[in-house]
Formats: sequence, structure tokens, C-alpha cells
Amino acid sequence: MAAIDDLTVRVLSGLGMSLEPPIDMDVLAQRLGVSEIVEARLVEDGRLERARNRTRILVRRGVNSGRRRFTIAHELAHLLLADDAGDLIAHRARLAIAREERFCDQFAAALLIPSHWLRLRYCQRPRRLAVVRDLTDRAKSSMASSVVRLDEVLSWGLSLLRWRNDQERWRLVAGAAIPPSLHGEIGTAPETSRLLDEVASRTTRDVRLTLPLLIRDRLSRVAAEVSVRYGSALALATLSAPSSQS
Repeated sequence: MAAIDDLTVRVLSGLGMSLEPPIDMDVLAQRLGVSEIVEARLVEDGRLERARNRTRILVRRGVNSGRRRFTIAHELAHLLLADDAGDLIAHRARLAIAREERFCDQFAAALLIPSHWLRLRYCQRPRRLAVVRDLTDRAKSSMASSVVRLDEVLSWGLSLLRWRNDQERWRLVAGAAIPPSLHGEIGTAPETSRLLDEVASRTTRDVRLTLPLLIRDRLSRVAAEVSVRYGSALALATLSAPSSQS
């Protein structure tokens, strides 16, 4: 990651851009030779296209501001990797599995939330959801990207889980900074849903508690801070191998 962090600094400095978030992604794209950024009806989050010496970035219509900025940064990484000659099409896939996709995701995160700035501003801050929100607001990023960077740069060791209440059932819809050994191994137990319902019934504030989860199909209880608001729930949690079973 240090090499990618250094690359983002060189790119911004070389183009006369500020190193202080929020980075102006539209100006950066223009200085890197992008002719236009347009919204389009896409299946993927974004696409980089170059034809007849004209480069443009397409972003999926309807994405929020944080996702739009991340997608642009991701596509700019593809542009930096591309051969200067010839036409190209690079897609921003939802599942980044190729080596280049992984690099572009890391570049985007480092560009939006520079490591030197993160250490300076957040190294002494508590590991709380409120701090994640503050970082997200300052960097104009997403909470998922913020938690990933806090984990990579400041070794928070925490994961972000997101649920949506769908027809009175809590459905786990996203996770960030999940330990690699637990990818695809986190699930919602009946006890999880009951606890989220209980929190929703009494407060919209962040609550520290012990959160029941299915981890590798076993019921485990993990330390977490939970927020339930407007039919969605967030948990900033310490994830590890199952510690209890019922």
C-alpha cells in the first residue's frame, strides 16, 4: 500500500492539485486528459472509454456522491495503467477480483483519503462510528472506504456491516474491511434480527453492545457499535473466528 500511497501523492503534486481532502475529482480527471464524465445506464458502476483520442468516464446513473467519486478515481487508475496508444474500454466491476481491479480499488481509496492526512487528523481519534462518519464527510467518500482506510493505515482492525430491513426482515447487504478468511462467511442469525429490532425500537443513537452473528454457520457474539436508522442498520464490529455456539 505504501507504493500506491506514494503514487497518489506524485499524481496530485505533479498536476498541481491539493493533497488535502476532499480531492476535486472532476478537476483531476480533466487534468489527466478526460474529456467528460457522464451518467449512463450501466450494469457496472463505471466505465472508461477512449476512442479517436477522446477519453471519457461513464458512471452508473443514480449512484450517490461518495460512490461516484470512488468510481471516477478507480477509472483514473485504469487510465494511468493504460497504453497511451489505441482505443480502450475499462469497466468498474462490482466484484473486483482481477489484479488490476484490486490495484484500481486501492488507488481510488488512497486518492480519496491520503494516508499522511489520515494519520495527522485521525491517529488519536476513538474507534467509533461517529469518527467514521466524520471522516466520510470530510473526504466526501463512503463509509465503506473510510473503514477500509482506517484499517489499512491506522490498523483499526474493525469491519463495517450494513443491513436493510426488507419486509420486516433484516438482510445483510454489504460489508467492508472483512478479514479475508471470513469473506462470504458472515450471516444474519434470528438473534441478530431480534437485537436490531430492539435497538430500532428504543434509540437512533449509536449503541455499544455484543452482537450475535452467524460466522461460518455458527452463532458467535462479537463486540460492536450499532446504529439503526430509517430501515437500515450499521455495525462497526470486531470479527474473528467463532467464539461461542448455541
